[in-house]
Amino acid sequence: MDTKSYYAMTFYNTTDTMQTEKKAKELFPIRVMPTPRAVSVSCGLAIRFEGEDEPAYTEFAKNLTVPVGLYHIEPDESGEMRSRAIFVREPSSRMLTGKTIQAVNIPILTQSLPKHQ
Repeated sequence: MDTKSYYAMTFYNTTDTMQTEKKAKELFPIRVMPTPRAVSVSCGLAIRFEGEDEPAYTEFAKNLTVPVGLYHIEPDESGEMRSRAIFVREPSSRMLTGKTIQAVNIPILTQSLPKHQ
């Protein structure tokens, strides 16, 4: 079991994880990992930062255009790993993998359909 503290960035879909991994690799020592159990919301993958530069990780997260969560994962007094949210951008109802979608009006069928016999 991992008992060392670290920073993890989580995403709501795998595409955002993979695209962000490419950008993060250019700036930080990282690796893709399963989402830590201490974080409950995610697509199942996370980026683990191998350093301790919280201000740089926070700035990086804030500059992303996708929904993202940045967490500090550390053991509590009992050794259980716990998360502390550093920065979270939730997906909005208008956001789909970082792109705005247009609302569409769809006509609704108002006639009654015949019953099956």
